[in-house]
Amino acid sequence: MIKHKIELEYQTDSHFSYCNTNYLFLALIIEKITGLSYSDSLQKYICKPLGMKNTFCF
Repeated sequence: MIKHKIELEYQTDSHFSYCNTNYLFLALIIEKITGLSYSDSLQKYICKPLGMKNTFCF
């Protein structure tokens, strides 16, 4: 995003538009903090403690 200097589509708090980009940033932050892949982090910190046996991440 920095490389391509992407600007805001709308003024903040003026419009809603769903976008997966923030989830990508969240995954990168989780990987940096935990030292694990996003998928492994989800399994270790969320799915296993909650007993979620049929949940996975590609």
